[in-house]
Amino acid sequence: MSTARGSLVGRTPKVLIQPAPPKKVNGERFGNPEQLKYEKMWDLEQYRAVSPGEQCAPHFMAEARPPAGAHVIDFGCGTGRGAIALAMLGKVKVTMVDFAINCLDPFVYKALSSQGDTLKFVQADLEKPLSVAAQYGFCADVMEHIPEDKVEIVLKNIMKAAEHVFFNISTTEDGCGVLIGEKLHLTVRPPAWWSRKFRFLGAQVNWYKEYDNCVMFYATAWNSAKEVALRGALNTTKEKLIENIRLSTKRGWSQMVPHDRQDRPAIVLCGGPSLSDFEDEIQQKRKEGHSLMTVNGAYKWALDRGMVPSAQIMLDGREFNKRFLDPIVENCHYFIASHCDPATFDMVPPGKGLIWHCVDNEELTAPLNEHYGEGGWFYVPGGSTVVLRAIILLRMLGVWRQELYGFDSSLKESWVLQKADGELCKHKSTGEVLEYTSREDADMAQKELQNDYATNTAVVSKYGHHAYEQKENDGQGVVKVTCGGRIFYCNTWMVSQAHEFLDQVKFMGNEVELAVHGDGLIAHIIKTGAELPDKE
Repeated sequence: MSTARGSLVGRTPKVLIQPAPPKKVNGERFGNPEQLKYEKMWDLEQYRAVSPGEQCAPHFMAEARPPAGAHVIDFGCGTGRGAIALAMLGKVKVTMVDFAINCLDPFVYKALSSQGDTLKFVQADLEKPLSVAAQYGFCADVMEHIPEDKVEIVLKNIMKAAEHVFFNISTTEDGCGVLIGEKLHLTVRPPAWWSRKFRFLGAQVNWYKEYDNCVMFYATAWNSAKEVALRGALNTTKEKLIENIRLSTKRGWSQMVPHDRQDRPAIVLCGGPSLSDFEDEIQQKRKEGHSLMTVNGAYKWALDRGMVPSAQIMLDGREFNKRFLDPIVENCHYFIASHCDPATFDMVPPGKGLIWHCVDNEELTAPLNEHYGEGGWFYVPGGSTVVLRAIILLRMLGVWRQELYGFDSSLKESWVLQKADGELCKHKSTGEVLEYTSREDADMAQKELQNDYATNTAVVSKYGHHAYEQKENDGQGVVKVTCGGRIFYCNTWMVSQAHEFLDQVKFMGNEVELAVHGDGLIAHIIKTGAELPDKE
């Protein structure tokens, strides 16, 4: 997959250009020499001729899709025409932020009074912590104006103030600074340099596009230490992961790059025990045109039922998990994390695979930087399980409408009959273990066995962890979790996954439309708004 390229050019503004209003004398001084420079620039009518924010507003609306009434901060708002465009296109409330008190066009100043519920202006320096906060941010043709040694602090301040931020950053020299004998674009860097800055700050790039003269990012920040912690733990030694990454990057596979949003919904099969309850529904949605994504053993579950996945997603770095790709089929693509074992990559025929990256400490990213160059690859954040990473990976690929099946994060309790010697009672014809979904049915079966065959048995609980056999999860410890008045039985990793999911949802906001089917712990939390007990 390649990054779209084109050219972004200036066009005639949609509003009447008028002389700048007189400079207000009560503006705050921030001690930033750049402030005086731009107050001079905004006194010049020529500098107002083109509003980058006005041009970029449709791109922001297409990717962010904020709901009507949402709050957006326009960082470095300039003329304010970009904020007006946002308010008109999306029916959102916009707070404009700039350190130049004379930046706004006259009609925008007037709108502050006539449309005070929709538009606000705050004089502030982006190099200092901001007093405003919102779910969405918009920053058009600002970052290239920041001195290079201040870029990181400005990015941090912006992404602390807004959860999801659209950036348009020029990658060329400016043409207006000659009007006052000053240079305006102080940080002219290629897209890879900016990409590296976002990754260094721990931001997820949801969407990215390069043009001849600029680059656009739509990014989400990890806003707390708790959220940073949910980037996840991997279950393979560091040395092995480094070697795996070195080998995988040499295969010449296409890399994951963020894509435009697509409205086609995706079914994501996650493998939990409730998956089997929805087979008919999944089959029907697949026929209706939903794409079908699978993780781990859910791939084989789908194939066994005549459904060919659109893509299979792999995260685990252990060699024996190559079994999750058997058999390879036509019309399916394979999204393999770069730290996966070489044997996993060997399973995938040329042209059928996509490599993605979810490691972020210095040692693990070193082989990625060596091969792709710093800023030449995208980090996929998320929790410690393949499902949590898959949600964000798919969103970065443009899949924002996701329906999850088998994402239970809890065990399915059933009852079996156990003989005195510990053997489980089995069906005479099929040899399968007799299993009952209710204690009452199990008690009735126990009585029948005792009456008909004089067989002494005990009714015991059994906890199913997947919709298919996965022996490495057998025998794991079971804990009882009380949530919203219900009791769930879980393996400890399931409880951790549920906590990470809640943190991840808060972090992603409405960047992903998720529907979790079933009656497991995750679905119960979503339906009832119940809170999990704190992790120990």
